[in-house]
Amino acid sequence: MTDLRPYLHTILKQIAEDASARSGAPVPQLLSDSEDEAGMSGILDISVLTEAGSLASIYQETFSGLRTRTEVDDLLARGLSTALMLHRQWPR
Repeated sequence: MTDLRPYLHTILKQIAEDASARSGAPVPQLLSDSEDEAGMSGILDISVLTEAGSLASIYQETFSGLRTRTEVDDLLARGLSTALMLHRQWPR
C-alpha cells in the first residue's frame, strides 16, 4: 500500500493555495486522518469563507479504507462537487 497521507496533504495544500487566490472558492481540509493496514480513514471537511471573514463548514464526509491515490482523488472530487452543488445554500 502506498503512503497516502503525504499525497493527500500535498493535494490539500495545493487546493488551499489556489482557493486563497480565488475569492469564495471552497477549501477542503482534514479534521482527522490516520492510515493503517486497512487503508486511510478520517473526516474530510469543505468550508467557504464568509463575508465576515470566518470559515464555515458546508460539507463533511467520513471516509475509511482508502488504499489508492485514485480513491483519494475520488474522495476529493466527490466532496468538492457536492460542495459546489450546494452553492445556493452557502452561508454569506
